[in-house]
Amino acid sequence: MKKLSIFLLVFQLASQVFSQTDFEIIFDKTDGFLQKYVIQGMVDYKSIHAETSRLKMLTSLYAKADLSTASKAERKAFWINAYNVFLIDKIVKHFPVNSPLDIAGLFTNIKQKIAGEYLTLENIEKQKLMAVYKDPRLHFVLVCGALGCPPLADFAYRSKNLDRQIEQRSRKTLNSSTFIRIDAENKKALISQIFDWYASDFLSKSASVSDYINQYRNNAIPEDYTIDYYNYDWTLNIKKK
Repeated sequence: MKKLSIFLLVFQLASQVFSQTDFEIIFDKTDGFLQKYVIQGMVDYKSIHAETSRLKMLTSLYAKADLSTASKAERKAFWINAYNVFLIDKIVKHFPVNSPLDIAGLFTNIKQKIAGEYLTLENIEKQKLMAVYKDPRLHFVLVCGALGCPPLADFAYRSKNLDRQIEQRSRKTLNSSTFIRIDAENKKALISQIFDWYASDFLSKSASVSDYINQYRNNAIPEDYTIDYYNYDWTLNIKKK
């Protein structure tokens, strides 16, 4: 009986190691893919479309992934990376397009097998991430494929330093003069419609949207400034020649 217990313990530990190794393989492959094809937040869809084997291999890894032994942080990193990879995959499959909105049902209807489930991008965002983690910063790391989105990172998110990565991307986005547009002359701040569409997420953490933004900015938006929204740019975030 004692030998059997020891055997089961060793088996469980080995299973955990293999699972962690599998995640590292997926994240390493994702990291290499993004480093190659993402340049300053823009995606080289044309090159990916010309040679899709690397993307097909990557989406296959996500499709077959087993999350049964994954930690909460591993799951969070996995679903963030999966969202961004499969968004690119869908755009490449319909390439050339001028906007992600040119692809009917891109976010809400098109399903893809990921970790054994058939999910839409909206399923990942709302069910796998926001409902579980309730972290508004996710809106700065999930990238919709348009110029109006926060810029796509050229690296994979990893469980071991995930919070730091998300925090850095949030600060980078909210200090960007194109994402938060300060008009000092007219005492006005123009902010992304993301803060309107997902207002409840941000207000769950702060008294106001501007308070939420200011906790990440180097120079806070003054209290006497008017807050308004600029029109979202749905032009594809494609790397120019």
